[in-house]
Amino acid sequence: YRQTQLLALALEDFNAAIHADPALIDAYGDRGVTLTALGRFSDAIPDFTRVIEAHPQLAYAYYNRGICYELIGLADLALEDITRSIEIEPRAEFRYERRGTIYFRRKQFDLALADYERALVINPQYAPALYGRGTIRLKTGDLAGGGADVAAAQHFQAGIAVEMSRAGVR
Repeated sequence: YRQTQLLALALEDFNAAIHADPALIDAYGDRGVTLTALGRFSDAIPDFTRVIEAHPQLAYAYYNRGICYELIGLADLALEDITRSIEIEPRAEFRYERRGTIYFRRKQFDLALADYERALVINPQYAPALYGRGTIRLKTGDLAGGGADVAAAQHFQAGIAVEMSRAGVR
């Protein structure tokens, strides 16, 4: 159901699975992802916490809980969790980019730039990191480099400017 965007039905099934077997940790993770997709970030946090308690080396649970913290305005907790997810699984460009975007919104541009560049080492065509780096370059006076990064990001992903603007990278 979740894959076909029938999120309410997916949620019902995950609730039933957890009710039938409260030790079924995968169901908590899946329910957390579904709650996140429904915009119920505060409700998803306990599910990801349950996964982390059972399996403290699952990077996705820290990352997803971090996203939920970020989206309810708890940036410090978000940074802790996303950083932990990077420590566990350092080869995921999207984790660096997301942490960089939190730093960007905090105006910690040096930290944001470092994370965007780490993401680009992993995937040189990762549009969100290119856009973030380009925006920082533009803000710091590197008009040629910034313009090239933003153009490349737009080449690799149509609509990236709108997506990043929504994330606070302007």
